[in-house]
Amino acid sequence: MEIIWILVLVQAYVFGKFCAFIAKEKNRDSASWFYLGFFFSLLALVAIAAVPAKQDIGGVANAVSAPSVVDAEKLRDEERQERRTGYMVLLVGTVVAIVLIGSFA
Repeated sequence: MEIIWILVLVQAYVFGKFCAFIAKEKNRDSASWFYLGFFFSLLALVAIAAVPAKQDIGGVANAVSAPSVVDAEKLRDEERQERRTGYMVLLVGTVVAIVLIGSFA
């Protein structure tokens, strides 16, 4: 029985690290995605895969001129939309998982 818990923890850690890696590549918060991957495994992996990459506003292209207020508002709106999309993917995945688990019980 103890081996099952060890395998579950290893699997959770692997999914957490993989979600954190993908989040870092997409300019997202890797620590938050690690915990989401740790607790929700495949659902979090699908969610981070579906969320588009976040735009880098502090890059070399923006070093010469600061973004205008309109650009900042547009980026905030895009971030909100991306966050909603990620939450929806996670919610739908959770509902599908619950339905599948319920059908086997």
